Order: sequence, then structure tokens, then C-alpha cells
Amino acid sequence: MEKLEAEPKTVLYRVVQESLTNIYKYAGAGRVGISIRKAGRVIRLAVKDNGKGFDTVRLAPGPKDKSGLGLMGMQERLRLVNGEFVVESAPGTGTTVRASIPFKPGTEKLRSTD
Repeated sequence: MEKLEAEPKTVLYRVVQESLTNIYKYAGAGRVGISIRKAGRVIRLAVKDNGKGFDTVRLAPGPKDKSGLGLMGMQERLRLVNGEFVVESAPGTGTTVRASIPFKPGTEKLRSTD
């Protein structure tokens, strides 16, 4: 089994962390699902909730407004590792945060426990 390099691993962790923070603070969700999978040479992450949702077009931070800064931070982190970031949401439909990054195996191999 291959192991992901440290920087992309940290980026995925931070995206999940920020997504869960946003869900806790704003979504009013009763359920959250997280999936991480390798698809070819890409790692795909999805964090989905059944919360309030929001209008993604209207979420642009203004000079005195900090809304959207967490999403912008996630997007920037992914950009630094050549990743992609998408937020799917609408009022009343919940939110899905999707991230994908190129898979570059680290130098260490995972050991089998068999």
C-alpha cells in the first residue's frame, strides 16, 4: 500500500477540520458524511451535511465581513498542492465540500499487519 506525502495529507486534514467547524457553527446539521478515496492518480474528499445550506453566489467576503474566509482558506490550501475545490450548496439543501488533489506517494510504504 502507498502512503500519501505529508503536505497533501495535512491539506486534506485541514479541509475536513474547517468543514466540520463550519458545519458546527452554521449548518444546524443532524448528519455529516465524510468520504476520502483514491481514484487513479487523484485523492477525492467529500464532506456532506444535511444542514441549512446557503447561497454560494452571495457568499463573498466584504471589507468588514469575515463570512467565507474559511472557504477561501480551504481553496487556497488546495491551490498550493495543485488541488481543486468545489462547494455545492443552496438554502435548505445542505452543503457538500469537495476537494481533489493529485496523488503523489510518499517515500514510506505502509506496513501490512498480516
